Amino acid sequence: MASSWRDALMRLHVAGWDTDDIDAACEALVSACEEGPASGAEVTELTAAEVRDILETPVADEEISALLTVAALRAMEGAEAQQLREALYDLDAFAYEYAGDD
Repeated sequence: MASSWRDALMRLHVAGWDTDDIDAACEALVSACEEGPASGAEVTELTAAEVRDILETPVADEEISALLTVAALRAMEGAEAQQLREALYDLDAFAYEYAGDD
């Protein structure tokens, strides 16, 4: 998952998602799996239709897969999850580093 979450986060950033949007979407998806309409499901098992229903907004398919990747890791503990949280904290800095423009 080392590069996949970075790719997913960059895909969302390029599509115009900001930190608040990503955080809110991730929280909604995890919450829906823990105690909502998708209770008992893993975040990564959600379908595109379920994601759109949970978020109550149109989301492109490639953004959905990226959101699921980010949401699943964001809900975990560990070094990679912490790196993701740090990247979300300063999304622009992450994007510059990812692109090699640091």
